[in-house]
Amino acid sequence: MDDYQIREGDSVLLVKRSSRARHEERALAPTVSEKGDTFSLNIHSEPKRVFTYAVLALQENGFSVISSSRTAGTILAKKPIALSILKELWADAVAAIDHNLVATFEIKAAGDLSSLSVSSFKEHSQKEKHVKRSVTRNSKYYNELIEVVSEIKKRAE
Repeated sequence: MDDYQIREGDSVLLVKRSSRARHEERALAPTVSEKGDTFSLNIHSEPKRVFTYAVLALQENGFSVISSSRTAGTILAKKPIALSILKELWADAVAAIDHNLVATFEIKAAGDLSSLSVSSFKEHSQKEKHVKRSVTRNSKYYNELIEVVSEIKKRAE
C-alpha cells in the first residue's frame, strides 16, 4: 500500500491507498478542509449512519466516548496517551495523573451529504493543574485522528 497526499491550501493530508484508491482519491480530495485545529470531511451518507459508525470506529481505536448526542450530531471522546517507559517514570516522579487525547466529532447534514468536523487537544492533569495543548498537524495524534475519520468514511459510504 502506498500513501498519497491531498493538498488543501498550505496543509497536506496523508491517506492510505487501497485497491480502490482512485475512487477514494476522487471522492475524498475535493471535500477535505482544515481550519486551525479542526478538519472537516464530507461523507456521502446520512448523519445518523455516520454517527453510528463514528462511535464504533472510536471504540475500536481505543477511545472512550465521554458524551454523545445523536440529535445534535456530536461526540466527545478521549483516549489515554501512551507514554514511553522513561516518560512514564518521569511522569510518576512528578505525580502526573492523566495524559489524554480528547476529540470532538460534529456531524451535520449538508444537503445529500454529511459533514464530519473534528477538533482535538491533548490534556495533562497533574495534582490541581490541568493543561491543554493543541494537537499539531502531522503529529502522531493528528494522523491517528485522520485514520479514524478515514475509517468512518469507508464504513458509512
